[in-house]
Amino acid sequence: MKNQEQTNRRIILASASPRRVELLSKLVSDFDILPTNADENTSGISSAKDLVMFLALKKCQYCLEHNDIDKNSLIISADTVVYCDKVLGKPESKDDARKMIESISGRTHSVYTGVAIYDAISERFDVFYDRSDVNVKRLSKEQIEEYIQSDEPYDKAGSYAIQGAFGQYIESISGSYENIVGLPTQKLVKHLSDFDCISISSCKTCFKCNRRRITKP
Repeated sequence: MKNQEQTNRRIILASASPRRVELLSKLVSDFDILPTNADENTSGISSAKDLVMFLALKKCQYCLEHNDIDKNSLIISADTVVYCDKVLGKPESKDDARKMIESISGRTHSVYTGVAIYDAISERFDVFYDRSDVNVKRLSKEQIEEYIQSDEPYDKAGSYAIQGAFGQYIESISGSYENIVGLPTQKLVKHLSDFDCISISSCKTCFKCNRRRITKP
């Protein structure tokens, strides 16, 4: 599926998330990883879409301000939250994880991922978001307790990973699977093409993951 020619643009992923690294590697074969430590204070922001775009932009700005970014660079950052009556971030404890899983059990919730791109050539930011809806089976108390004893919930928005053990409890999704994992690759491709970093090839869309093959010009 991946078939790219290299370009002289330096692409930077401002995230150490192994899930985002894996997703981006399916789009471009060569990029740098520069994790950020941006302040994630979001007081006053209640909208999930505004929140993820705000945090993605802060991460992008942090990367720009704290690293040697040359004029040929392009920075990509992202942030993901789960929304079910309220924004669900990453759990801070087992009790926190339990409450999150209980709140999404037997219900449909939304996953929002915000993405920020900074193009050093034009000195321009591009910020957008994607939303996917996830329908979760009703879990028993025993299933919830068994799940939160694992390591999986504790660095994930909403306390779960759709590609992990929790996937067995997902009944259906509406929207981008990759967005739920942490990087909306379909939208990202379109936005990156605006910066002449990559071009969408004429290959067929993959039915399973809706992934497009792209090539660098």
